Amino acid sequence: MTDCLAFAFGAATSIPAIRWFSFYAVVCVLVDFLFQITFFMALLVLDHERSKQGRYDCLICVKAPTPTFNQSTKSLDSNPDQIRPQQRKRRRVSLLASVREARRSNSCMSAYADFLLHPIVKIVVLLGFMTLFVFGAYFASNVTVNFQVTDYTPNDAQTDRYSFAHRDFFAQSPSGEFSANVFYHDLEFEDPNTRKEMESFRMELLNLGNHLIPQPYWLADFEQFVRTNNHTTHLTFAQQLDLFLHVDAFQTLYGTDLIRSDDNDKKLLRVREGIVIARQLDDARSQVDFLVEQRRVTVRNALNQNLQGQVERAFMYFAEFPLYAHYEILPRELAIALVCSVVAVVIVSLLLLPHITGALLSMLVIIWVDVELIGIIYLAGYNINTVTVILLIMSIGLVADYCMHIVHAFLHVDAMDRRGRSKLALLKMGGSVFLGGLSTFLGILALSLADGQVFFVFFVMFVSMVLLGVAHGLVFLPVVLSYVGPDFVVMRNKMLESTRRLSTRFQLSSSLKNDSSSRRSMMDERFLTSVQGFKYSTSFRNSTPNNNNNSNNNRSSSSSNERSVANLSVISEDVSMKA
Repeated sequence: MTDCLAFAFGAATSIPAIRWFSFYAVVCVLVDFLFQITFFMALLVLDHERSKQGRYDCLICVKAPTPTFNQSTKSLDSNPDQIRPQQRKRRRVSLLASVREARRSNSCMSAYADFLLHPIVKIVVLLGFMTLFVFGAYFASNVTVNFQVTDYTPNDAQTDRYSFAHRDFFAQSPSGEFSANVFYHDLEFEDPNTRKEMESFRMELLNLGNHLIPQPYWLADFEQFVRTNNHTTHLTFAQQLDLFLHVDAFQTLYGTDLIRSDDNDKKLLRVREGIVIARQLDDARSQVDFLVEQRRVTVRNALNQNLQGQVERAFMYFAEFPLYAHYEILPRELAIALVCSVVAVVIVSLLLLPHITGALLSMLVIIWVDVELIGIIYLAGYNINTVTVILLIMSIGLVADYCMHIVHAFLHVDAMDRRGRSKLALLKMGGSVFLGGLSTFLGILALSLADGQVFFVFFVMFVSMVLLGVAHGLVFLPVVLSYVGPDFVVMRNKMLESTRRLSTRFQLSSSLKNDSSSRRSMMDERFLTSVQGFKYSTSFRNSTPNNNNNSNNNRSSSSSNERSVANLSVISEDVSMKA
């Protein structure tokens, strides 16, 4: 759940590469989770049934013969009387072996927990991890944003040599000059005021550089051409432009930059101007600053007013602008993605961990590990780019697994103090967390042999994630829990709730028992009264001296006796039922 939510919030970014990767990761993690709790569990049950039936694991259609041990020949035979004792013996030996293995692993983890939770060792651990965090924060503050296309190509590729040569000799001159283009469209170029605004926009862009560089400009040459040729003053703008472009020099310089219509009017539709700006753009910060400044000049110009959602009518374009825009939004998107992912992990922690202190401690460890990972990016010579941002988002879910298991175990064990609970938490989940980190490390070990910078970046970052996550989960977090771990214990509260329920049930049963006893005593009194009445009536009738009505008395006495017996039987059944 933590991985799913972390990637789901990471998909909210505006960078397409990160967004699609996050979408794909959410689907993969969710499918893997559903696969494990459904299909994989079903396979485990089927494998258990296969083992019980004595079938081979590779040939499940064939049953293995059941060996038995003959005491007389000391050899295997098919005596069916020996099958069950031998099976019990083998199961007993297997069970003893598993018990010994569990004791051996618990003894190692118990010795490690005793060493880790020693008072002096705990102080050393806290100081060491705080020092690691301080150094990580310092190096993280120096990391820069940068992107190289060569990171996605194989090592020693021919295209890399071309890219390096272009970067060193052609990308930018030593004096910091670079060429760009200015585009104009959907304007009334015949209007002199429009041409003045075009010249003003060009000068504002050139002033973004350190100094002005003399360079050819079609509008300046055109106006100079019109002034020097007096016979063109009475012509229209389109006719003047025709005469201007009939000059071979002007046609060579500006013929491809002035786009005109194909009809007879030959209206000027679009204009492209080449400019050279003297400004050093050697790092991501200076590149982003220049992008923001030219954007401010573009928006402020009079040609770009009242656009109503349309594209700017006048703007500058440089081949590296998409990369500069990537540098501009990447730190902000990284911060948003990390904050949203951490919030998602905290929400899941609050749902799964029944205490806010445990959730906050997990969040603290995740933030610490992310800061240290950014510091490792700087130490490894990498930069903040799309690849490292994806890996940082992935680290949140990975580190959360290592931390939340320990905190969850701490909340479900009970001991005399926090130190004892930290030890029990390590005994319960320490081995599983260590094996999880080891399996992840072995899974990405093959990336160290891959041919390509991007794969090696994945390898270095994943190794750092695993080492820092396991170290914080098995070393730093138990020490912190031994000092400020929550007093809340899930099992203790469950036992108290169970005891409270049992107490309530006992009180209810006692009250019901008292009620039934009182009812039973009342029924007993009724029963005794009926018996005494029966005896008295019988004795009284037997002692009556009237012999004349003897037959009548006998009939009445017999009917009375029957009614009394019937009453006694009913009363006795009632008493037995109540009892």
